[in-house]
Amino acid sequence: MNGICQAATCGDGVVQQGEECDAGDGNADDGNCKTDCSKQVCGDGVVGPGEGCDDGNTNDDDGCSSTCKLASCGDGTVDPGEACDDGNTIDEDQCTNNCTLPACGDGIVQAGEDCDDGNADNSDACLSSCDVATCGDGFVWTGVEACDDGNSDDSDLCLSDCTLATCGDGIVQTGEDCDEGTNNADDSACKANCLANICGDGALHMGVEECDDGNMDPTDSCTSDCKNAICGDGFVHDGVEACDDGNMDPTDSCTTECKDAVCGDGFVQAGVEACDAGAAKNMVADGCTVDCLPPPTGVTLTGAIAYINAYGNAYNANQGEGVDPLENYPPLPLRGFQALTFDTSPFVINHHRAMATNIDVTFPGGAPALVHGADVTTNPPFPDRGPGPGPATMYFPQTSNIACPDDQWLVGLTTYSGDYFDGIQLHCAPLNVQISGDQYTVTTGQLTVLDSQGNTNPNLFKSDLLCAPGTVVGKLITSGDGRHTRIGVSCHTPTLIYN
Repeated sequence: MNGICQAATCGDGVVQQGEECDAGDGNADDGNCKTDCSKQVCGDGVVGPGEGCDDGNTNDDDGCSSTCKLASCGDGTVDPGEACDDGNTIDEDQCTNNCTLPACGDGIVQAGEDCDDGNADNSDACLSSCDVATCGDGFVWTGVEACDDGNSDDSDLCLSDCTLATCGDGIVQTGEDCDEGTNNADDSACKANCLANICGDGALHMGVEECDDGNMDPTDSCTSDCKNAICGDGFVHDGVEACDDGNMDPTDSCTTECKDAVCGDGFVQAGVEACDAGAAKNMVADGCTVDCLPPPTGVTLTGAIAYINAYGNAYNANQGEGVDPLENYPPLPLRGFQALTFDTSPFVINHHRAMATNIDVTFPGGAPALVHGADVTTNPPFPDRGPGPGPATMYFPQTSNIACPDDQWLVGLTTYSGDYFDGIQLHCAPLNVQISGDQYTVTTGQLTVLDSQGNTNPNLFKSDLLCAPGTVVGKLITSGDGRHTRIGVSCHTPTLIYN
């Protein structure tokens, strides 16, 4: 070199025998000519120009191929980290372009998949199972479905079209009584809130209910069966009706006007009233009295003739039992005497003429009352009882009537006697009408004892000829020898009669 001879060496830039190359100072193990003057070749273990790798072997699956290329997806060789490598760029075959086996969720729609969006989100259009999202798959598709319960049952909270169940959708769900869709209305069978329209809910069911006040109180204006309260419905309308027995029978305890049955309402209450002509007619006893009993039309005296007698000392059997001057007449309501006379000395009764007064029935205020009627006249008239024929001579100055006061009748006598009757005293009483059960009866009222007539000396014998309560004197009989030695009264029961 430079005129100097040197022995040939590798690296001198001259390819000598035994050298494959010699680039002089350019020799390098990673160059085209290595430092041992051998050419760079694939498989020599040295990465030379144009080689991606050189692992010194021909094994293709160790990351460096036999052609000294780095292993990569698509090189047709399955390298570590690769599931497959078919050496092509077709994603839809059995090996994807990223050298993975095809699988749902890899983002590539493979055979058997409807879709593959590469994620596990079940709320989008492609499920994690690579099926297209549909109503009924059990997953709510965001923005498309309101719900998805995975069934076709329309009675739950999610309908078969994946919309939320609501009142008015026409389908009866849990918690709903009914659902008629657009026909729901508060006045129809199914209300707007999908509850059945029932009596007492406060919603008027047109054509079915007359009213509905929202309660089950049968005593207000709307009954518990949602009908307007009326008389006869069986419910007592508070503040309006006094009663309501559910019928239109005017003869029971509740009238057809729903008023408590009372005497005077014009309805005969069965088992309680005998009649009822209404208040106006009852007040005047026109067919019925204010007590709702038939009005009596008269009074008669009943009972057998039986005398209670008093006797003077001068009485003897030869005088007989006396003669009833009115023996041909029934008992008459005696009131006293038209005339009563005494001998001047001693004072003894020697003459009398009886007085009878009819008992009339009047109706003050519509209730029966018994008052004096006309004096009784007989044919022949009441006879005089005393000595001799014809009218007796009035020896004693008492010539006016000795009789009971107005509207009272004779109920007994008190006599004062020695040999004859020297004095007499009248017992009087009014006749009262009272109710006994279902009828009127007559009773005697408070007793009035009139002043004595004649001699009432304490030494005389006193006899009380008194009728039992409720009876009056209907017969008077005397005996004597010109003067009275026996006086007897017969008591009888005043009995109402009806035409």
